[in-house]
Amino acid sequence: MAIMAAHRISYAATLSIGHRDDFLRKVRYARSAKGFRFLMMLLPCPTGWKSEPDQSTDLIELAVRSGLFPLYEIFDGVRYRINIRPDSTPVESYTGQQRRFREVWGNTDELQSFINAQWQYLDGMAKAFPA
Repeated sequence: MAIMAAHRISYAATLSIGHRDDFLRKVRYARSAKGFRFLMMLLPCPTGWKSEPDQSTDLIELAVRSGLFPLYEIFDGVRYRINIRPDSTPVESYTGQQRRFREVWGNTDELQSFINAQWQYLDGMAKAFPA
């Protein structure tokens, strides 16, 4: 997303299959916008994530709720809008349901620090350059 913003594209947004209304609104907007548009979506891969297929939508919702995958929009590379904020769901709720993280994130403190820094940056951008 930062690369897209640096190139000042007309519209960039993150999407979640677990947030249908937000997803559809962004796709509609992207279709109507002029210029280059970029939509980034987190999609589950049960084989790679080592999770159950029926958990896919729940896992994406947990990624958003924990703050790991923020849902936001960038207009013309400079105006930011945060669409959904984390709700204090522990990141372990997301990582704990996937066997791929067992060896990498035994302790999620480092991951939580990354999430906190990411949100500090996004909040700063949204306040300084609101959409």
